[in-house]
Amino acid sequence: MLIKTEDFKKILQTIKPAISKREVVEQSTHFIFTGTDATAYNDRICISYPCESDFVCSVNSDDMSRIINGFSSTDIEITMKDNQLQVKGKKARSGLACIEEGPIMKMIQDLNTKNLLKNYKWYNLPAEFNEALNLCLFSASKDVSLVELSCLSISNKGIISSDNLRISSYSLSIDVPRDFLIPLSSAEELAKIKVTKLLLTEAWAHFATEENIIFSCRIVSAEYPDVFEFFEMTDAMKLEMPKNLKKTIDSIIFSVEGDIDIDKKMQLTITDNKICCRAEKQNCWIEQDIDIEYNSETIQFDINPIFLAQILEKSTTMKIEPGKALFESGDNFKHVMAMPI
Repeated sequence: MLIKTEDFKKILQTIKPAISKREVVEQSTHFIFTGTDATAYNDRICISYPCESDFVCSVNSDDMSRIINGFSSTDIEITMKDNQLQVKGKKARSGLACIEEGPIMKMIQDLNTKNLLKNYKWYNLPAEFNEALNLCLFSASKDVSLVELSCLSISNKGIISSDNLRISSYSLSIDVPRDFLIPLSSAEELAKIKVTKLLLTEAWAHFATEENIIFSCRIVSAEYPDVFEFFEMTDAMKLEMPKNLKKTIDSIIFSVEGDIDIDKKMQLTITDNKICCRAEKQNCWIEQDIDIEYNSETIQFDINPIFLAQILEKSTTMKIEPGKALFESGDNFKHVMAMPI
């Protein structure tokens, strides 16, 4: 196989997220070459990148990456000889032990994404799918014991994520055969790839790019709670928060009481065209004023500064009523967070 060095580096970098950090199953830390694709599979996700080769084998991913990164020639030739995958450049040569069959190769064969791509109906994803995914990632719970909430929900209604204290929603015009959940850890890797098509099988969600890179991830079998009632507001005050509010929060957050993120709270007082941000803990307090276009009755509330700083990166349009704050961006993205009492 003759290939440009930079192209091969890109292939390996794209499939590397599906490499296991440790080899629980033989070959789960390997790059797999099937003859038609370069693939990695860790039983949670599988990424296949079109790559024609005249060999079928697997090689240790760390060793292969280090070897390829050491080549400076424009092109490399990769061949299999004497149970080695041999790489040859203009001024360098290397050999790497390879395995010609094994359990992960069998699992990839059973998944058979090439057949899925050719012979099944795929659903077109809207152009904003990756944007929606990226906007919703931060609200999903990192606690895997909260099975549903440690996933993102994808349905005809869009993408939903929540950690029980906040909810993000991005509306999509998408036609899928059924609602499904994918783990946050898988969604974080998926968001890095510009996918355009979707196919659901019984246990897997398969996403494809225009270049036929296929990202497959296991579906979580659970029912996501109905959260849309929490976005309803009947008597809300609408505010456009200053763009430098996040910077101010970041600068004084060290003075916020609370051992863990979800326990932290900061007081905001809005009056006479200014916001006063107050952070305090047992041995110190700090206040900082920011200009805002507001000239009405005084509003004062407590809010989680970490959650607020995160959403301000995505939206500064805020609606507030007792117990919750709602942020919106355009017609599609909404985020609601519970307010400390």
